[in-house]
Amino acid sequence: MQRAVYDRISEFDGGDTVYKPNLPLLLQSSLQFSHSCAAVEARQSANQNIVPSASFIWYQEGNSDRHDVIVNGRRQGITKKNINTPAARSCICNSSILARFKLLVDEISESIPASLQKISKTDLDQTTYGQCKRAASEYLAAWSHLHQSLLGTWLQKSPDQYYQFSFLKLSTGFV
Repeated sequence: MQRAVYDRISEFDGGDTVYKPNLPLLLQSSLQFSHSCAAVEARQSANQNIVPSASFIWYQEGNSDRHDVIVNGRRQGITKKNINTPAARSCICNSSILARFKLLVDEISESIPASLQKISKTDLDQTTYGQCKRAASEYLAAWSHLHQSLLGTWLQKSPDQYYQFSFLKLSTGFV
C-alpha cells in the first residue's frame, strides 16, 4: 500500500514550488478481516473466482473526523431518490473540493496566493472548477513537474469533460 500511495513520488523535490510530498501515516491491523481476499480464498475452492469490492473507506482526521464509505463513486447508504443530490457526494469528489475551496476563499481572502486573486469573490460562484485549477499556477507548475519527472505513463482525464461545473450549479443541485 505504501508503494501505491507515496513511494513512487518520494523522490519528488517539488521543483521551484512550495509543494512537497505528503507522507501519510498508513496503519495495518494484525487482526484477520473475515471478508478479506485471503480469508475468502481459504474458504472457497480453487476454481471459484473472487470478485473485488467496489467500495473503500475514506477517513479524514480534523475538526469533524469525517469518514465516508464510498461504493461506485457515491457514499454508501444513499437512497435512490437522493442519488444525484449533494447528499450522495463523497468528501473527496471534485464538487466537494470546489465547495471547500469556496469556503476557504471566503475565510482567508486576504491571504490567498496571487495567482488565485484573479478570481474575485463575487465571480467565484460562477467560476468553474477547471478555471480555479488553471488559476492556481504554482499548483499547475508542481503537477507538471511531477508528471514529467515521475508519472509520465499515467493516463490523463480530459479537463473539458470533468471540470466544467461551477459552485452556482452545485448549490442549485444541477451537477
